Amino acid sequence: MFRTVFRNAALAVAGGAMAAATLTGPAAAATPAADDTRGYHHDRDRDRHRGQVNGVTTAPLHIREAPTLDSRVIGTLPAGKRVHVLCRTLADRVGNTNEWYLLSNGYYAWASAHYIKVRHTPEWC
Repeated sequence: MFRTVFRNAALAVAGGAMAAATLTGPAAAATPAADDTRGYHHDRDRDRHRGQVNGVTTAPLHIREAPTLDSRVIGTLPAGKRVHVLCRTLADRVGNTNEWYLLSNGYYAWASAHYIKVRHTPEWC
């Protein structure tokens, strides 16, 4: 008895959803609402802060624990490696800039902006 009632209720809900989709048309069902921010804006913001190790040097880029030349090296990145830049700050001068980027690729580390090419300048930390 309970299974029959539950099955009938499920079929009624599914039928109602199909009827609504049919009445509004397939284009309306596939088009997100104007205020729908799922995915699109998130992806746009994520792409906005992508960077790439620019290959100014042939040696791997040292990524550091803090935005200073004296801080501990916690890893390296090869030229051409894509990175996610969270924000920027001012610190030790490297080359022609004293900006450093906080990177996040499964870890948090700092690298001089001298070695990272970005499409758009990231926000300040």
